[in-house]
Amino acid sequence: MSDNAATLLERFNRSWKGIDRVYHEIARRSGLSDCAFWILYALRDAGTTMLQSDLSQVWLYSRQTVSSTLRQLEERDLITVEYATGSRRDKQIGLTEAGARFAQIYIEPAMNAEKRALTALDERDRDMMFTLIDHYATLLNEAMETVRLPDPATFGGPEADRLTADGPDGDID
Repeated sequence: MSDNAATLLERFNRSWKGIDRVYHEIARRSGLSDCAFWILYALRDAGTTMLQSDLSQVWLYSRQTVSSTLRQLEERDLITVEYATGSRRDKQIGLTEAGARFAQIYIEPAMNAEKRALTALDERDRDMMFTLIDHYATLLNEAMETVRLPDPATFGGPEADRLTADGPDGDID
């Protein structure tokens, strides 16, 4: 990777992690894990129940992480968990009355802050930001599809010296 690409990546990661840190901090101040915050956020935003599988898919958390977080939220009486109609596997998740109050006190202010921050950007900047983020996500996905990794079971074995993740061109300029 060239020095310029490394510098750009460092700058990008610092910016992206700065945003992530904002959400982590609001979750911590709310007494929640990041996953719990995003589950309550999603439920509040939806205004209705959601399937457990949708929560995993939308927020990109593993099923196990969502499942254990749901147990914790249920123990705190913030959510209800019931089997979805006609399903023996998927569960319908909803806010309890206490969960709705909690979301109003802790989640809604974060949502309102997001809206204020987004609307502080002029329309052209917002459109450009979304366009560029979407474009970067597409390019990153395409680049990641070219990454070839050895079987993790072989890590530390004879193939360890050959671990590479170069794209089709071998290196990034």
